[in-house]
Amino acid sequence: MHDYYHKVISNKFSYLILLICIIAVGLFLRIYQLGYDQLWTDEAFTGYIALTEEWLTYLRIDNTPPLYYLIQRAWCGPVTCNEFVLRLPSVFAGGFFILLIGMFCKQLFGKKVAIIIVLIAALSPIHIYYSQEARVYSILLLTLLIFLYLQWHLINKEAKPGEYFLFFSICLIAFFLHYFSLIVIVVCLFVFTVENILNYRKISRGYFI
Repeated sequence: MHDYYHKVISNKFSYLILLICIIAVGLFLRIYQLGYDQLWTDEAFTGYIALTEEWLTYLRIDNTPPLYYLIQRAWCGPVTCNEFVLRLPSVFAGGFFILLIGMFCKQLFGKKVAIIIVLIAALSPIHIYYSQEARVYSILLLTLLIFLYLQWHLINKEAKPGEYFLFFSICLIAFFLHYFSLIVIVVCLFVFTVENILNYRKISRGYFI
C-alpha cells in the first residue's frame, strides 16, 4: 500500500488528479445542504447589513470590523440574497483554503505530507461547519493562511518591494476582517523581525504548522 501511494504521489499527473479529487470532495461537503438550515441570529444580522440602506447605523453596534460586511454587500448587490447565496463566500474561501494549504505544505514538506494535509483540511468537520456559515471565520482563516505563506516567502527568498506591499496589505485585510487576527499578526511579525535582526533566513518549518 505504501509503495502504491508513493508511486501515485511521484507521478505528476496522478498527483494532480488526486489533489483535484480531494478538493472537489471538500467543495461538495461545503455546498451540500448549504441553504437547508435557516439563518441563525448572527447570520441574519450579516444578511440585514448586506441588504439594508442603513447599514452604517447598524454596523456601529457590532463588535467586529466592517470589511466582511462590505464584502457581503458587494456580493449580495447583483444577486438574489437567500440562505444559500449569503453563505457562498464562506464556501469559496473554504475551497481556496484547501488548495492553498496544499500548495504551502508541498513547498514545506513535499507531496506526501501535502496530500495528507489537504485531505484533513477537506474533511475537517469544524472547517466544513464554518465554511457553511455566513460569518467571517472561513474568509479570515484563508487570509491568515495567505499571511503565513507570504511571511514564509519573504523570510526564505529574496523578496521584491512589491511583495512587501502585498504582505502589508494582507495584514490590513486580516485586521479589518476580525480583531483576533491582530494576535496572530503581532506574534508572526515579532518572529519575522527577530529573524531579520539575526539574519537567520531559514526559519524552522515547524513554526508554520
